[in-house]
Amino acid sequence: MAEQFPSKPSQPHSTLGVDLGSKIAYGFAGFVLSGTLLLTPFAVTPFLRARLPYQHTPREKLKDGFEMIARNCDKRSLMALTQKLRFVDLGSGAGEATIMATQKGYQALGVEINPTLIIISELKKMRQFGLFTSSSMNCEFRSTNLLSLDYSKFDVLFMFGVKPLLQVIGPQLIKTDPNTLLLLYRFKLPREGRLISDEFFEEVERKGELTLYSRTSKME
Repeated sequence: MAEQFPSKPSQPHSTLGVDLGSKIAYGFAGFVLSGTLLLTPFAVTPFLRARLPYQHTPREKLKDGFEMIARNCDKRSLMALTQKLRFVDLGSGAGEATIMATQKGYQALGVEINPTLIIISELKKMRQFGLFTSSSMNCEFRSTNLLSLDYSKFDVLFMFGVKPLLQVIGPQLIKTDPNTLLLLYRFKLPREGRLISDEFFEEVERKGELTLYSRTSKME
């Protein structure tokens, strides 16, 4: 009878190489995902903007506009405020004015009917302020109709003042509170109708293509 030899106990298979490979793969995937999130605003924004028919306000003009606003704000009212001034960009396009307003300390809202421009604005906001920061919380973009807004909630209104649009939202602008500031670029308030400057809005400063108005105390 053949002699039986005890079988050699099998050695446990090492998983060190597999674990290390998995960690490297997951790390690389995380790196790619993070890079994609960071670079997407830079890559996608110019691509989309080049294909969308909208007029934007140059950055230098925006800087001039905010300086005009600062010079004409009611200082006594500002001292009494316990919260940030509320800014709205009516037809915010790719979000330049809304983001700049946030940088200057406003609680800013950009209203735009084009959903693609809202996406661009959100990407730029993420690039500028990151996620879940105090600044990002004070910067909001909303795809909605301009006629659905409660204009009395804002202290400063800005828009690329296209004349037909001004005539449409005129009744809404009249509902703003006294001393509310309205900044228009390229166009002025139409003389005909109810928005003439000597009735409900008074022109307080002009610089080039920028015109700043203040809501008078006269009621509708």
